[in-house]
Parts: sequence; C-alpha cells; structure tokens
Amino acid sequence: NTQHLSWIISKWQDTMQWSDTLRTVSGVSFRRDQVDSQTYFNGQVHNDTYRLFANAEWRMTSYLLLNAGGMYEVEDTNDNAFSPRVALN
Repeated sequence: NTQHLSWIISKWQDTMQWSDTLRTVSGVSFRRDQVDSQTYFNGQVHNDTYRLFANAEWRMTSYLLLNAGGMYEVEDTNDNAFSPRVALN
C-alpha cells in the first residue's frame, strides 16, 4: 500500500523598472503534480500546469498606484483560463 506525492516546479520571471513611475513583471512557469499509489488512481495520475503572466505598476501620483495584469493557465485536467487583474491603490 505504497503512496507517493511529488511536485515539479519551474519558473522564470523578469522585472523591469522602465522609469521612476513604471515597473513591469512578466514570466512563465510549469508545474507537475503527481501521485503514485498502488491503491488509488490506477497506480499513477498527474496534472501539468503551464502559466504565462504579466503585470504593470504605474505610479500615477505620489499617493496613487495603478496595477494591471493577467495570467493565462493551461492545465491537463481543467479548462484553459485567463485571469485579469486591475487595482487602484
């Protein structure tokens, strides 16, 4: 009755400071979740997830920051998804 859970994660991220008021962060990542079991999942099951993301921060004034970005995910076991984000702080 042996069970084993493992993850593989690989990520690349780049941050650019374009000016005193503009900064961007972008990158890609890969993740594999895997379970090995003699009792469950017919022996083995895994899910691969690929992500692409980008974010921009614009300092509009000394007290106001606009943050906008998004992430696109592709998975083996779920539908592809885009998650946008916008915030004013």
